[in-house]
Amino acid sequence: TPSLSFLVFGDWGGGKWWQPGSDDRQRLVASGMKKVSDTSNRGADFVLGVGDNFYSEGVKSKADRKWRDHFEDVYTAEQFPMTFYMVLGNHDCGENPQAQIDYHRLVTEQATGR
Repeated sequence: TPSLSFLVFGDWGGGKWWQPGSDDRQRLVASGMKKVSDTSNRGADFVLGVGDNFYSEGVKSKADRKWRDHFEDVYTAEQFPMTFYMVLGNHDCGENPQAQIDYHRLVTEQATGR
């Protein structure tokens, strides 16, 4: 029977300036996600993020440093060779919510060549 396997996570927004060590906890969650994906028969088909991706006010642009520090370097392409589908939460709307949509489009274009 066809099946679908995916990971869901939310409230992952690293870089909490008021909570020292949050980046370490973010890496622990990524490690746990990888273990869960590896224990399924064929890994995860995709990852669904359900909001609050960047604390505390989102990102400024698709070139914001938070992308590298709190997403690309934590949920690496080598560990997670699947698409991430992200929903915006209230903490993502302070700076530039459109930047997260633009970043997704950029990554999709790079991955597909379109």
